[in-house]
Amino acid sequence: MNNIQITDTVNSIEKSLKLKIETFFLTVYPLSHLVSHGLRHHHRVWEYAKELLMNSAIPAESIDKRFIFNIIIACYFHDIGMAEYPGTKHGALGRKLCTEFLERYNMSVNEFKVALEAIEYHDDKEYLAHPKNNQVLDILSAADDLDAFGITGIYRYTEIYLKRGVALRDIGSMILKNAELRFENLGKRIGLSPETILKHSSRYNYLIDFFRQYNKGVNSYNFSSASPSGHCGIIQMLANNYINEYSNSPEIYSKDPFITDFFVQLHSENELI
Repeated sequence: MNNIQITDTVNSIEKSLKLKIETFFLTVYPLSHLVSHGLRHHHRVWEYAKELLMNSAIPAESIDKRFIFNIIIACYFHDIGMAEYPGTKHGALGRKLCTEFLERYNMSVNEFKVALEAIEYHDDKEYLAHPKNNQVLDILSAADDLDAFGITGIYRYTEIYLKRGVALRDIGSMILKNAELRFENLGKRIGLSPETILKHSSRYNYLIDFFRQYNKGVNSYNFSSASPSGHCGIIQMLANNYINEYSNSPEIYSKDPFITDFFVQLHSENELI
């Protein structure tokens, strides 16, 4: 397929499938549950995957309608398992829920084996247990990695790591390690061009700089402060569930313009979806 054919096929698949997927998703995953990994996250990952389809080294002859069908299914179901289990093994539950969706709409499970495999293994960010020769998984992993950077990435990482019980003093270092692995992966599995990687590097660098600054202040910051400030203040507000990507009133909790600007940008990014 060339890029025009890919675009036409993507549009056709979205028209036939997207509403069904999103309706099913919301019956399993309430809007208020783990907001950072909800439907908007899955929509963004699908948008990144569409970009990657046209900017990877995957041979054109490997991209057909079935391949694109598998990618949209993988993108929209990869984190649905977090509705019940937020740990790193949520992919197995996601595979089960995706199978239920396919059976509900009389779609052949056998035709979506690579998507189901991608859903189950996508959260192995050390890429040690990834099944070989699954290009749907490669695209899903890269698209999911891209959504882990920038302001949205800071919010995503913070919410899920805190949900998993990571201490505030450790969260910055753990995120930096994981983000570095994700960024290194971008050029390896699907052969992204240096230009494409460079395009997204500013969001990666923003996240890295944020948590380096956070680490500098974490041991001296008062996370019970009535006036949150700076990088640690943002994490304090997220840890206390003061605000999320749907909210746009950070000034209620902090007069720090750095914090206000952060949450306004977070809200703005997600309003685009």
